[in-house]
Amino acid sequence: MMDSVADEQPPLLPTPQAVARWIAALLREVAYAPGTVAKARALIAEVAQFPVHLERIVHTVDRTTGGVERSLDEVSAAIVDVRQRLDHLDAVISDLSRTLTGVIAAIPGARRAIDRSAGAAPAAPAVPAAPPPPPPRAEFAPPRA
Repeated sequence: MMDSVADEQPPLLPTPQAVARWIAALLREVAYAPGTVAKARALIAEVAQFPVHLERIVHTVDRTTGGVERSLDEVSAAIVDVRQRLDHLDAVISDLSRTLTGVIAAIPGARRAIDRSAGAAPAAPAVPAAPPPPPPRAEFAPPRA
């Protein structure tokens, strides 16, 4: 029983095959070293350019946001202008309504004539809309084998 426990413990010294595998792996890593160093140098050169690229991106974003800000200012000015025009139109329509109401009140019988003419004209029957045409049918050629 003592022999089976001793057999299961790892040896204190590596086997010659393990030493040979380690030496082979070390030689492979040494052989890869020039390529690894060249890739590391290329990466360092790219990383050194990072601030320049970042500065270009910042400049581009600044230009873009400046254009957006100018556009927003123009759109805001246009919206204010439209709002002022709508307010003016509302005031004109209100004045016109008051004036027309005053004119109708000043003319004897005008209200009755307007009411009769509005009631005398029968409403035009609603014509149902024609259904929309069906969508065009697409014909596809079968896939070639």
